[in-house]
Amino acid sequence: MDSIETIDAIFEDLYNNLNIYTKSKHNNKLKEELNRVKLCILEIAGSNCIDSDKIIKAIQTREMTLE
Repeated sequence: MDSIETIDAIFEDLYNNLNIYTKSKHNNKLKEELNRVKLCILEIAGSNCIDSDKIIKAIQTREMTLE
C-alpha cells in the first residue's frame, strides 16, 4: 500500500468512526470537510513537503479559497 492509499484508508476509517458517534443530518458536511483536509494533505504529500507548518498553511490557504 502506497502513502496515498494509506492516507485515504486513514480518512475513510476516521469518517466511519466519527459517523458512528455523530449520527446527525450533518454527516455529509462532515465527510466534505474530511475530504477537503485529506486532499490538502495529499497535495502536500505529492509535492514531497513533510514540514507540518507547510501542511497547516496549505490547509488554511485552501479554507480561504473555498469560502
